[in-house]
Order: sequence, then C-alpha cells, then structure tokens
Amino acid sequence: MKFSFIDVHVGLPLEGPFTYKIPESAIVQPGMRVRVNFNNKKLIGYIQSVHDNEPKEFEAKEILDVLDAEPIYDQRLIDLVEYVSYSYISTKGEAYQLALPSGERPSSRYKIPFDSDSIEPSPLSEEQQNIFNDIVSQHNQGAMAHLIFGVTGSGKTEIYIHLAKKITSEGKSVIFLVPEISLSSQIFERLYALFGDEMILYHSHLTANQRLYNWNRFLKGEAKIAVGTRSAIFLQCPDLGMIIFDEEHDGSYKENSTPRYNAKRLGFYRSRNEQAMLLFGSATPSV
Repeated sequence: MKFSFIDVHVGLPLEGPFTYKIPESAIVQPGMRVRVNFNNKKLIGYIQSVHDNEPKEFEAKEILDVLDAEPIYDQRLIDLVEYVSYSYISTKGEAYQLALPSGERPSSRYKIPFDSDSIEPSPLSEEQQNIFNDIVSQHNQGAMAHLIFGVTGSGKTEIYIHLAKKITSEGKSVIFLVPEISLSSQIFERLYALFGDEMILYHSHLTANQRLYNWNRFLKGEAKIAVGTRSAIFLQCPDLGMIIFDEEHDGSYKENSTPRYNAKRLGFYRSRNEQAMLLFGSATPSV
C-alpha cells in the first residue's frame, strides 16, 4: 500500500515527530532514514511512521532523498531510543542520531586490518571451566547478569571466547564491549583469528560509511560478533544472545554528551527485553 506522508525525528533538541510528504517516485518504510529540509538545513530524518493523514495547519515539504534501500532498525531500536530519551532527558531525535550510523553509502571496500590463520580457542583450566559451567547453568535457570571477577591476565577473556563460541553455535549474536578503541583492536585481532569474517569492529575511528557497512552486516546476521566501544550497545541483529562488558568498571562506558547514557544500563535493558545473557568482567568491580 502506497502512503503519502511520513513522520520523522531529527537529531535536534526539539520534540518531534515532524511530518513530510513522500514523492511519488520514493518508496519508504519505518526504520529507514531520509534527508529532509528542516529550517533550511539538510538533516537526516529517522522514520517513525508512514500514513495518509495530511497536515491541516501547514503544507508538508517533500523529503529530499531516501538514504536506505531497506529498513536498518526495527521496533526493538525504537523502544530502546524511547528508553534513552526518557531516562536521560533528551529528544528522540537526539537518541536516534546517537544510536544510528551517519553513513549514507555502505563502504564495500572495508577491509579487516588483520591477517591471521584460523585457530581454535585455548582449552579452559579447571577453574575457568567451573566458571563457564556455572554461568551457563545459572543462565538456563533464568539469571541474566553475571560477573567474572579476576585480575588482568587471569583468563577472563578465554571464558568470554568459549561463551561466545557457544552462543554463535546456537545461531545467536554477541556484542563484545571494551572501554578503549586500542583495546578493541587488540581483542579483535585475537578474536578474528577464531571467528574470521563473522567478526566486525564498531567504533568512532571507522569512517561513517564503514560503520554503516558493519552495522548492516551485523543487522543481517552476516557477522555474528561485534567488538566495539560504548556505541556498539545500539547494534541490531536477528537474535541477540549475549552482551559482554570487559573492564566493566571503566568510566568510558558513560557518554559525556547528550544523551548522557550509561552503556551498562542499556545492556541491562536489552538483556531483559531480548532475553540475552549479560556478562561483566573486572578486577575492580563497580558498586
């Protein structure tokens, strides 16, 4: 069914949504991004709904361009955006702008910066195996959140890897969060040797189009594991199985610009809503 109007949010501290007209030649759906003329500025609009309710108080402008060939988010992200907006006193448009990649054309030239032969994960020690078994057992009984307490070098990452292997073997996806980009690259190099092209990176040092390319790969389930900094908490996938916060005590998981969200709190929200395992690791756990 062809609709005539869309309601969009824009990344400004203004309450939306705002109504625009759909050109005859354009095909749009909720979950897609469009370019709009907003107060004589070209901004990205995040489609909330499509409809035939023509505004009576004003003449709706036509959208300028459609940025996505298909939706890049669904009701799960819409719910998460509403939660961020409510919890951190921001507009939905600001939350959408923060959550979604700004790239317009996914870069097919994105290359993994590592070359490595495929390897198998190291065997777990008896203590590590006991922790692994305990986490799996508790999760099967309904416990969603788990903390691995151990100093640096004690083997927390090996447990993460074995749990990630288990989750991906079940067809589910994993978001692996680290506090620093340099640390994410180190971990990614190690995990890429284990998971190959099922891995993506997601952080601010990638270009906007590379981030969009990786967003789409994870969204479609082409990649099962995403390693990134706090913004990776917004990544979408067909079936989220686990979220990992390495060095969970680190202050970098808190955003310092609007919306000032805490990625760990969003992890709890997604864990409850999507029935995903939530795993924290630290030598100095936060209160």
